[in-house]
Amino acid sequence: CLNTLVSSFCVVSHSFMAGLEWASMGCSCNIGASPDALPCRTHSRCTRPSCRRAHCAGGSLMPLRTSPGSGQLPPTWTALFLRPDHEAPAANLEAVRQVEELGLHFLFCTGRNRASAQARLRDAVNLSTRPGVFLNGAAVYGKSGSIIHERTVSVDVVVDMLGYAKAHSGKFSVVLCHGDAHFVSDLEERWALHLHKDYDDPEPSSLGGYAAAISTFRGASGGTEPPQKAPRRREPHLLHFIGSREDLDAGRERLEALAGGRVKFVRALPTCLTLLHPLCSKADGLEAALKEFGSTLSEAIAFGDAENDVEMLQGVKIGVAMGNAMPTVKECARWHCAANSAEPPGVAQVLADLLSFVNARGETQGGQS
Repeated sequence: CLNTLVSSFCVVSHSFMAGLEWASMGCSCNIGASPDALPCRTHSRCTRPSCRRAHCAGGSLMPLRTSPGSGQLPPTWTALFLRPDHEAPAANLEAVRQVEELGLHFLFCTGRNRASAQARLRDAVNLSTRPGVFLNGAAVYGKSGSIIHERTVSVDVVVDMLGYAKAHSGKFSVVLCHGDAHFVSDLEERWALHLHKDYDDPEPSSLGGYAAAISTFRGASGGTEPPQKAPRRREPHLLHFIGSREDLDAGRERLEALAGGRVKFVRALPTCLTLLHPLCSKADGLEAALKEFGSTLSEAIAFGDAENDVEMLQGVKIGVAMGNAMPTVKECARWHCAANSAEPPGVAQVLADLLSFVNARGETQGGQS
């Protein structure tokens, strides 16, 4: 049965990119090992009789390699949602409305925080009233609008990373994210506002310089109050190390050695290296969110294109790599689809296929879906 869809916002471009047109020639009729699951765009090249059925009106997914399945479509989907200009296509929003009218659930997973994601969706979707996965799985909200699951980075890691950035002044900035709030040590640094200005992330607040930030996270006020009495900042949900592609490439090994396994590193942007709790991932967060609907990762289809999507693609029933995905992402996914150049938008195409499938199945089963 079909009951849940999930949309994944992709931090690789902070654009929730739509894009699910065909990536190569062939037939996608055996998605989920069900020949009737989704229609095939290349009817003349397809040898499956089911491709010529009435509901075969054009498809959106292409298998990279086939694999055995259960004979039914997984009930949970993830997809990249926005255009490169960071706006949600009207066709995608309309498709979401239609599938939810059928009683299906549509979730959002993203590297952004919830406030930032809401700003991109404007009034079209109210994220405060629906489960969602944010900050790469570090903050998961339930139906009540409150956090039901979270992972944080320990303050000792924060102190070490702030110290490294201070020692390499001018090369890097550290952005700390806790819920909807972002912080940097010094707003005047070259990279301090990079995510805000170039990717529409929230404008960060200043921590008053590296010395003050390190002192605060260590719990020392710098005044006459005993250190053990001094207030400590809350552990952030995640930490972004921001710098040039070349500097991050050169420094990653040293940063990983400094972290010593206390965090995991994921690269979602050329200019951004994200540090997460060792157990944190979109898969981890999505698993918690799906419990709100009585669903599991084994009933999910997920789309991704960056390093922070790999565990999710590997954990769900069907993982789909976008056409613009990093090579490592394509290697871990069974399915392949194009980037966000399709018109109508790719997400709308896939959801239209899903609607056609559900409606056709309802007709063949006497109206029961």
